[in-house]
Amino acid sequence: MATYLYSMATHASLNRLRNGQTRTRLVAIEASARSGVAPPAGALRTLAHQVLARLTDEDAALAVYLYCDELTHAEIASLLGCSPRHVGERARRLGELIEERVA
Repeated sequence: MATYLYSMATHASLNRLRNGQTRTRLVAIEASARSGVAPPAGALRTLAHQVLARLTDEDAALAVYLYCDELTHAEIASLLGCSPRHVGERARRLGELIEERVA
């Protein structure tokens, strides 16, 4: 049983890493298509760190749960101890704030 669980955890971790790399590559392609200029290597990661550093701890946690962990509003609400509707409203405001800071 332990071997089976270890194998499942390993494959799940590898899939998560692979999906993250694919997502980063697709975001970079979309960004370069919009601007007509390819972003330098690591630019998206640097930009994400800069934006997260400027957010409050609660908003940074929400951003990570929403964009990195890809949790649903209900899952985030259970982690933060609020309603899914409140999470949706905060996510909308967070998206607007991120757009302002990136622009």
